[in-house]
Amino acid sequence: FTADSGAVNVEETLLPYINVFSEFRERVRTTTLTGDPATLKRTILAQCDDVRDSILPNLGVRLEDRPDNTSIWKFEDPAVLKLEMQRKKEAAEEAAREQARRKAALEEKQRLALEKAMQSPVDMFKSSDEFSEWDDKGLPTKDKEGKELSAGARKKAQKGWETQLKIHNEYLVKSGKEPLPFAAQQQRRGPPGAESAAAEASTSSSDAAAPAAA
Repeated sequence: FTADSGAVNVEETLLPYINVFSEFRERVRTTTLTGDPATLKRTILAQCDDVRDSILPNLGVRLEDRPDNTSIWKFEDPAVLKLEMQRKKEAAEEAAREQARRKAALEEKQRLALEKAMQSPVDMFKSSDEFSEWDDKGLPTKDKEGKELSAGARKKAQKGWETQLKIHNEYLVKSGKEPLPFAAQQQRRGPPGAESAAAEASTSSSDAAAPAAA
């Protein structure tokens, strides 16, 4: 073992670490001199994380951040660190895929909601082959065989129609358009059956008053 061989061994041992530090310094320096000031902090921190997570493990160095913003390092088997890196990478990729799936599902839900809101209640039943006739509001009056709808079927259609009217009018208002006037008309007329009930009450009052007048 000679002095020259010792110097060579030290150089060979230190060279990988010096190269890492030199390259890291160059990246930080370039970022500082030419990077966008608005993202400078985030970019430099990302470079620090890259050294910790992707570069030093290949040299058998584990670098860990502490809660007090200091760090601790120690030598460890590079194979163990590389396996951890691979698992961490796979977990991050799966998390990214899951986030993309959730984003796509949300966008699809919003698309369907918008598509539903854009449909006028006047047209909602006309695209169905279950009915053959509709009134002026688009409510079905006869089934596909031309038979009058039952009271239960009319009630169900009316409920769906009113729900769609509310959704569609909210969409129209948000779009800066006038809402459909059906709701106001329905309020003036009162609830279903109110007109016939009022007529019957009026007739009964007239019949009761007739003997008294005689």
